[in-house]
Amino acid sequence: MDLLEITIKKNSTLKEAMSSIDSTGIGQVLIVDDDSKLLGIATDGDIRRALIKGEPVTTPIESLMNKDIIKLRQEDIENKSQVHETVNHLKNRQKNAHYLPIVNSSDILTDFVSIKDLQKTGKLTSIPEILEKTNKKVKHVLLIGGAGYLGTILTRKLLEKSYNVRVFDILYFGDSHLKEFFDNPNFELIKGDMRNIAEVNKALMGIDAVVLLAGLVGDPACKVSPEETLETNFLATNMVADACKYHQINRFLFASSASVYGVQDGIVNETSKLNPVSLYARSKIISEEAILRLIDENFAPTFLRMGTLYGYSPRMRFDLVVNILTMKAATEGKIKIFGGKQWRPFLHIEDAADAYVKVLEADINKVKGEVFNVGAEDQNCQIAQLGEFVKEAYPNVIIDTIEKDEDIRNYKVTSKKIEETLGFTSTKSIKDGINEIKAALESGEVKDPLDRKHYNS
Repeated sequence: MDLLEITIKKNSTLKEAMSSIDSTGIGQVLIVDDDSKLLGIATDGDIRRALIKGEPVTTPIESLMNKDIIKLRQEDIENKSQVHETVNHLKNRQKNAHYLPIVNSSDILTDFVSIKDLQKTGKLTSIPEILEKTNKKVKHVLLIGGAGYLGTILTRKLLEKSYNVRVFDILYFGDSHLKEFFDNPNFELIKGDMRNIAEVNKALMGIDAVVLLAGLVGDPACKVSPEETLETNFLATNMVADACKYHQINRFLFASSASVYGVQDGIVNETSKLNPVSLYARSKIISEEAILRLIDENFAPTFLRMGTLYGYSPRMRFDLVVNILTMKAATEGKIKIFGGKQWRPFLHIEDAADAYVKVLEADINKVKGEVFNVGAEDQNCQIAQLGEFVKEAYPNVIIDTIEKDEDIRNYKVTSKKIEETLGFTSTKSIKDGINEIKAALESGEVKDPLDRKHYNS
């Protein structure tokens, strides 16, 4: 029966209740007895508040369910006055209420309806239709490191889709690039350090899903400070994931990297042997492994191994190869290509953000524990080719090829898995990214490309 998808028994645990909520995406669960008599309602917020106060996940849901249930009698469904009164009562108690339980004269649960459809058409929406409309979609997303190069773009995309977005970031590079979001009521910015568990716990309050983007990024930055790399990219990452699991924030997206493949022959997929050649890549691998060990019936992390990012972002970076070559061509009229024969996978910043949205909107069981390469096979590119693409935008640029290159990474990846599983495909090309950056430099949108704020390392 359809009602089984949204109901649990009173002796079910908090953990089992959260599993049901995660699966349906409606933010609440109905508690019934063996005869389907409606006993109470519990929301994801009720459960997480109990966990904060120290309740174990094995606690029966009966202990915290709300027994004062606002419901509509089956015989009153066509009574517009009664429907209006009941809905108003529910809205006064719960501002963002979307659904209403229907019971018979014996309080047996008979249906669960969309308030909007009931008021608009007077018709009952079937439970499968309700579950389809929710799209298993979370509503409150925490972006840790959300003020960065990728996070700024992802914030914009999520706000455009009416998500509530909380950015938690140490703000090394300030927050002026986030100003477009400041007047949006669905946006919140918290300055904090992911290494501080008290700050992290505060940021997790009221959150449905976490996207972890923070950390030391790239081989050069990690090489400069190996201790901080371990502390941030591994220890703090593991702590944050563990905190999410404790709070039953079960959608957890981890920003990994295709750098984990290192040096490879042929095209690699998610099951290929890993061959890290840098501390940065090793930190990503051990973090993936640690987070995977946290998986249980509910906790559902997803890992996105992204290609090398490029393209324009309000928090612009000029320490990424496509971006820096474009900038050098614009400012110096000359670019240096080190080696040039090595292959790398590339990914436009907009496409990267779209991939995270795809994962957030997917059925949680479809992405639980999954690793996805994120890129496009036609953007597996030799570094020398990048120089030629830049030359198309800047015909007079001089290309200086330096045969020796200390960076030995050489790999091509396939992203067929995320395409087949979630329907993700990249829409931007490397040439698009080069032209965007060129336009930003020429328009003055990027005033000083040499400013320290444009460099993570």
